Amino acid sequence: MKKTLLFILLCLSVHTSTAQFRKAAYWHHSVGLCFWDRSQVSNLTPPTTLPKEIAAYNAARGYTGSAAVSMTESYFPGPEGVVNDNNWYRWVAVFTGTDTYGQTIDYSNPVIIVKTCYLSPQGMKSIDSIEAYKTHIRSIVSVMKNHPNNFFVLWTDYPAPTDGHSDRVGWSNTFSTWMKQTLATGNDSFGPFPPNIHVFDIFHKLASPVDGFCDSVYGSWDEGPGGDHPSNLAVALVDSAIVRETFDAAIAYEESLGSAPTLASVKAFLQGPSLGSSMSTALNANGVLASHFTSTPIPGRAVDSINIEIRDSLLPAKAHIRQFAPAWLLADGSILAFPDTTKNYVGFSGAPAGSYYIVVRHRNHLAIMSSAPISLGVSAPPTAYDFSTGQAQAYGTNAMILAGTHYALISGNSSNADDIINALDRVATRNNLGASDYNPADLNLDGVVNALDRVVARNNLGQSSQVP
Repeated sequence: MKKTLLFILLCLSVHTSTAQFRKAAYWHHSVGLCFWDRSQVSNLTPPTTLPKEIAAYNAARGYTGSAAVSMTESYFPGPEGVVNDNNWYRWVAVFTGTDTYGQTIDYSNPVIIVKTCYLSPQGMKSIDSIEAYKTHIRSIVSVMKNHPNNFFVLWTDYPAPTDGHSDRVGWSNTFSTWMKQTLATGNDSFGPFPPNIHVFDIFHKLASPVDGFCDSVYGSWDEGPGGDHPSNLAVALVDSAIVRETFDAAIAYEESLGSAPTLASVKAFLQGPSLGSSMSTALNANGVLASHFTSTPIPGRAVDSINIEIRDSLLPAKAHIRQFAPAWLLADGSILAFPDTTKNYVGFSGAPAGSYYIVVRHRNHLAIMSSAPISLGVSAPPTAYDFSTGQAQAYGTNAMILAGTHYALISGNSSNADDIINALDRVATRNNLGASDYNPADLNLDGVVNALDRVVARNNLGQSSQVP
């Protein structure tokens, strides 16, 4: 009886741990939508869809409940109807927080699928493009590496249809081969490939081994061969592979994380939504958070999301360990984890217990960092590091502002999350007047961009983050 009970407890333990990397965000434009459900872009009935393949994957493995895999889809990066650009240079801007349109990565998704719709003739303008594209991918992978609490699936180029551009197709072939056979195997100048990334080689699943072009039977724009969008035959060939490779790799990574994560918690306030002794939850009450964070639970006292970083060195370039985790910031300055809102702390898998600087970032406030390394361990719950009690809690000189009864992150960085409040931020606030979405120009987080936000940007002009 004792052995049976022990076996059941062990099974429950494994079952609980394997739920961490089972939910994927599938971000796409038109080509990706064809693989999701081709009936949404044509009048033909597709042979399968990604939702159908996910159901089949779960059924074949007996995955149910929290162990089941799932996937959500959305047009990203956008905004949809405004810009149609998901080339690799755009992804670099999105991952580094410098995107012109303010698009950023939602790390609340445990598994993130990144792809481009740009075809070989569009993306490869010269042979020099290969090296430029390699630089883009290395930049993206560098950011992904610093997010071990996420698993990423990075697609190679989508192959071009037969259009006569044999040189460009050849360059795209070379680039995609490098991604899968050189970068992903650790044989590139980047060094060891991060274990939280899988390269999905869409190019060589559809390209002809003879000339590198997408076989005409796999391309269909107006439901005929030779077009830019994947045909029903391409969908039948690729959809099951997308699901299988994504979740096989994600679950393998999940199972490799055997050691207990290092835990951290903070207490921090934002100047924008300050009410004196607490913060406004207007974004939550107005439904703005729910419209933006569509795939994760939102606690009732949530003010907004923040990002928490730990690093083992003052300078990022000298850090051997530098990891990030999203969290919900609550009205009283405490936090709850993404997506497990039962935890008032975040975990960093792969980071051993030790002393770390703690950095807190928000999308339109200036980042702050603990004034000294803080001892972090694996025991839950950890003691929260309280930034709000005084300026001495943050690195630098006057890195925060007194907002009511608490020291807080400084508001006003509305244009490009560069941690500097300048004229560009004032312009961004002016240009977005009247907007009522999840907008970085909404500096007081009340759900609408108005004159009050312009006052904040003006009052804090010239301020900058002191985080190295």
